[in-house]
Amino acid sequence: MLGADRAIGRRVSRSVTNGEHVRLEAIDTFISEISSLSASHLVQFQRLYTTQRGPCALCGQLLAGRAYDASCSSRVIRDNMRSTTVRCYCMQQELPWEHVSLLTIDAEGHDYSVLSQYPFASSPVQRVVFEATHMRNVDFDRAAALLDSHGFVFLKGGYKAGDNVWHHPGR
Repeated sequence: MLGADRAIGRRVSRSVTNGEHVRLEAIDTFISEISSLSASHLVQFQRLYTTQRGPCALCGQLLAGRAYDASCSSRVIRDNMRSTTVRCYCMQQELPWEHVSLLTIDAEGHDYSVLSQYPFASSPVQRVVFEATHMRNVDFDRAAALLDSHGFVFLKGGYKAGDNVWHHPGR
């Protein structure tokens, strides 16, 4: 699992499009809370820290005449990414439920892999929701075939859709 560590010790700020000033503490909180199974997915958030404009009025005051580098935080996520091992859980042991009303999966493109390991026979599910935004079409097709084979009916979504909703009419 990849995540971004806090950028400790930097006294930087950034301007957002509506002119508000965002202190580094808010940036630190955000980058310390994002994670993904893919480094390229994390780097997509980097655009939030790149600006072509000069400093806002408050940043200008804080800089007190010092040079302003518009790209000062342009690598804040990439420079603070860390890899860590995440303990895996066996759902049948950790969640010994006989019936699950809602199974929601958001695994940044790895949703089929998660679905294919779910114990549908021993833990029936009434509704499944997964995000296909980052899924390859072939994995979406596999997920659809898997859910169809377990009696689920497609309600909404599709390739690259944020929410794909499947319902089991018999539950």
